[in-house]
Amino acid sequence: MPISWNEIRQNSIRFSREWSEENREEAEAKSFWDEFFPVFGMRRRLLATFEEPVRKINGQYGYIDLFWRGKLLAEQHSTTET
Repeated sequence: MPISWNEIRQNSIRFSREWSEENREEAEAKSFWDEFFPVFGMRRRLLATFEEPVRKINGQYGYIDLFWRGKLLAEQHSTTET
């Protein structure tokens, strides 16, 4: 059963506050996405995969951080502190 827009809004606020200071991509990337999807009432494991192999434009192979076929392709990077 889909969740309401009000629930999504509340979940989004809570999520953004919890993750606002995080900047360790390698340490927290998978946790970030596993906690992101429930904001919308979804489970990541049912929709998207981590480290999906892809062929790059230069012909070499690499990996996409998160892949949800037909919906989302995410390459995650941490912030740089100055």
